[in-house]
Amino acid sequence: VLQILNKAETINLNTVFEKILEQIEYYYLKLKSGENLEMEYLKSLFRIDEYHNFRKNEQIFTGKIIGIDVFGRLKIEVENEVQVFDFKEVGFVI
Repeated sequence: VLQILNKAETINLNTVFEKILEQIEYYYLKLKSGENLEMEYLKSLFRIDEYHNFRKNEQIFTGKIIGIDVFGRLKIEVENEVQVFDFKEVGFVI
């Protein structure tokens, strides 16, 4: 049992661990059965299909996330051109 941030609320770590394992098993079985999870992933992708500011290195640009490629890299439309970015290569400007 863990008490969070000095609040009276406690969390049972075993329960949390069981829920995490259930989710891992759920998605593992989907993948094992051959199901493609790309659409489910894209539905939950933050700021997809919306224009926002991004930062790569020290450059800021406006673009729209349009999906991922077969390697899982982020596809962003920038000035009517699709650019592909690796993990943590680009970030949101908040």
